[in-house]
Amino acid sequence: MERARDFFAGGGGVEREPYNEARVLTDLAEALLDGGETGAALAAVDEAERLLTPQRATPHLRYLDQLRRRCQAVA
Repeated sequence: MERARDFFAGGGGVEREPYNEARVLTDLAEALLDGGETGAALAAVDEAERLLTPQRATPHLRYLDQLRRRCQAVA
């Protein structure tokens, strides 16, 4: 997932794709939460939200809010 995130972040000279980068960050946050790494999961959620807010990706932002709440419930 980290390689995919780097790719969509514009690594390797390709154009940045913020929406796809945020989707990968969301998947990464899920995996981190499942692995008990709540702080890192919350950081990935924050970054995904930062990328998606300007794009007004409302459904995905709602999902991130739910994921944040799951992280906070465990913390």
